[in-house]
Amino acid sequence: MKNHLSIYAWLVAAAFLLVVNLFYYPKWKLPGAEAAISWDVSGYYFYLPAIFIYKDLKKVGFREDVHQKYQPAGSPYQAFQHESGNYVMKYSAGMAVQYLPFFLVAHALAAPLGYPADGFSRPYQVAISLGSVLVAILGLWFMRWVLLQYFKDRVVAVTLLILVFATNYLDYSAINGAMTHNYLFTLYALLIWATIKFYERPTYFKALAIGLLIGLAALTRPTELIAVLIPVLWGGGSGRQARERLAFFGHHWRKLAVAAVACIAVGSIQLLYWKYVSGDWIVYSYQDQGFSWLKPHIRNGLFSYRAGWLMYTPVMGFALLGFITLFRQQRPLFWATFLFSLLFIYIAFAWDIWWYGGSLGQRSMVQAYAVLAVPLASFVAWAGRRSWTAYLFAALCLFFAYANLWWTHQAHRGGLFASEQMNRPYFQRIFLRNEAPEDVSKLLDTDELFEGER
Repeated sequence: MKNHLSIYAWLVAAAFLLVVNLFYYPKWKLPGAEAAISWDVSGYYFYLPAIFIYKDLKKVGFREDVHQKYQPAGSPYQAFQHESGNYVMKYSAGMAVQYLPFFLVAHALAAPLGYPADGFSRPYQVAISLGSVLVAILGLWFMRWVLLQYFKDRVVAVTLLILVFATNYLDYSAINGAMTHNYLFTLYALLIWATIKFYERPTYFKALAIGLLIGLAALTRPTELIAVLIPVLWGGGSGRQARERLAFFGHHWRKLAVAAVACIAVGSIQLLYWKYVSGDWIVYSYQDQGFSWLKPHIRNGLFSYRAGWLMYTPVMGFALLGFITLFRQQRPLFWATFLFSLLFIYIAFAWDIWWYGGSLGQRSMVQAYAVLAVPLASFVAWAGRRSWTAYLFAALCLFFAYANLWWTHQAHRGGLFASEQMNRPYFQRIFLRNEAPEDVSKLLDTDELFEGER
């Protein structure tokens, strides 16, 4: 079988995600704020019951009843009252669009199976949870295809296993897969795939696909509009290639126009929604939350004990080192991946709530793993060229995978991960332990670790 190792790796990854979702932590059968449709996910999702069940997109009058019956969050924050008197959803509509197939299946089955067809009963929870895992498996398949265009089969296999077992992609695909990050990871994998196909043989259909994917990513999170850098920069590693790319754009400008129109058309869904419910074309629905563009929280976002990306997902440091090997050996891939990642990190950590609520590590980085997988694979290939680096790299990856599985367990069944409260002394006292002294939680109230005599 051609490229059999990466196929086996994908199968192992897919099976593991399904086992975690169905048996280890089945959110689809958990109540209240632990359900699949809870907290932010319920906010992404509210469009669907509002449109298809309650026919109430302006007042969202079902909010209170849903909260009393299902308690998906601490308060009904999914929509706020606009000055027009109507209620505006806090989150944009991109996730609702992506949930739609799963929602429709659940809605068709709910009543025949004896469940309330109210948008939040068991069939809806199962559909959104399991559907999200299938989205993750699809994303990993296209990620595998993309990486195989540039790296050997065994390198791709290792890279896929690292992403699933050693990063917080595991949590945000198998357990919290209904959040934006899992879906965006798959959209990015599809976008890179479509970009490669477009440059191999440009057609209007492929241009349309690129535009729709960028538009859907931006409709999911507006800052994901930076995805446009991928098709624009992909494969351009020198001045000559840049000139050839500009000539290519000039020759195929009609196809680019199709992509742009498709992107704008998808984005207009949000504008039309805002206009319909509020009378305004633009509504800033995050209210008092925003960005500090001049003082981004880069250091905290990367290294903080509270939710630092590299503190909780250190294996992705290899992806950052991989930019060096990528620049030296595959420069046509360097600029698109490096510039995208640089801008992505800046935007992600310019957000004032840089720890992103109850995030395990930095959930804001998970969708970028579809791009960072390229330099990660480059580093994997470099490490595998010598025996001593291969063994050292393997040992570190195994440790990071164990630590990631431990963190994932503690964030759910284990209970030692203290969401939004983590600090240095508490981190150091509990790390890799399965039990901790009863008074260890007191360390969450201080930045100092007492190590002397009492």
